[in-house]
Amino acid sequence: MTGFSASTYEAALRAALDVAEPAYVRATNSRADLPTTWNLSSLRGWRMFNGQYAEGQNVTFDVGLIADSYGALSTRYSQALADQLANAYADAGAGYIGFGYPVVGTSQVNGAGRWTTYPVTFSGAGWTSAYNGAVWGPDLSGVTATTLGNRVMVAFPAGTASLTLFTRSSSAAPGAFRYSYDNGATWTGITTNSPDGAMQFALATPPTSAFTFIVESNSTNLSGVAGVRHTNNAARGVRFNKLCGSGSRAEYFATDFAFSQYRTLVGLLQMKLVIISIGTNDQDHLNGTFATKAQYKGYIETIIKQLRVINPSIDILLAPPIENNRPSNPISMAEFQDANWELAQQYDTAFVLIQPSFGPVSNPSYYAWNGTFRVMDADLLHPFPATGGKIYADRLWQALRTGI
Repeated sequence: MTGFSASTYEAALRAALDVAEPAYVRATNSRADLPTTWNLSSLRGWRMFNGQYAEGQNVTFDVGLIADSYGALSTRYSQALADQLANAYADAGAGYIGFGYPVVGTSQVNGAGRWTTYPVTFSGAGWTSAYNGAVWGPDLSGVTATTLGNRVMVAFPAGTASLTLFTRSSSAAPGAFRYSYDNGATWTGITTNSPDGAMQFALATPPTSAFTFIVESNSTNLSGVAGVRHTNNAARGVRFNKLCGSGSRAEYFATDFAFSQYRTLVGLLQMKLVIISIGTNDQDHLNGTFATKAQYKGYIETIIKQLRVINPSIDILLAPPIENNRPSNPISMAEFQDANWELAQQYDTAFVLIQPSFGPVSNPSYYAWNGTFRVMDADLLHPFPATGGKIYADRLWQALRTGI
């Protein structure tokens, strides 16, 4: 029998696979030039926490998520990820709960990662949201009121240990808030007057039983609140800080991180791991402009550097967004994914590519709402919450749970 050379065998095998492998299988293969995960072992604090937690030590761990509307609407993926963390570890509290909302109204308030556990409601018609730029809120957002008696309410389950209120202060128009733990039977006042910008208040010890926290405008001057940080009395577990906003850009976070006041706000959250998954709005600003790869890379680089000013040993996981189904994006998400990969190598961060779990970056129609693998929303932009959102959350969870 005539011998087969290695090159001939390889050519024959490739030809056979070309025939045997149907097109729909090939369509699920994503780009091969980027690793699906890289340097997950650099999540050193997270690894240490896992070991301590498994041993039974009393340790808590704050996770943060910097994202845009993909993460802001909790039903897409942030709540699924936060719930998986809370289910695998003990729930140590809500972390940061943002009160800001996009112009569509308070029904889309940023809120907590675990929205159903810590729901936020508003009363009064005088609220105005400062969104995607408010330095006095860690999620770049907050709400202001000039109407006496306007309320923001958060329902907390039993076991709350501490609340810290993030507010806006103004020396030109000093305002006031008051808060209550007993449905308004008793109140504690807060004056927001000076200096201009952000102020934080460690609130009185809350009840040990379930209660509704009410913060109410107590002035007709411009008063502002950004949100509240919540911890519970669990000696060990995880908190999830959702620093996301609909329409947010990496550019916005990079701009705010230039302010020492904003770095102080973020530092108060005591985050030990931050997931950065943002870029969809830098890719297309919907006004004919966009960030180049170099500009976008500079924004993410700034965020990384400033997080390490706050905490030099902080864990960072770069998880660039997937390509969406907008018909004429001015720049491919592949370029932003490349930028994250380059930064991960430069700054010793972890990296996870979510894209392959959806499909090829070069063929987003494959996973479109009307495509072969229907996991995107008909709005052409977002993962569909019940399908694509769960893929997104699971990809991040797998990187945290199994990464080495």
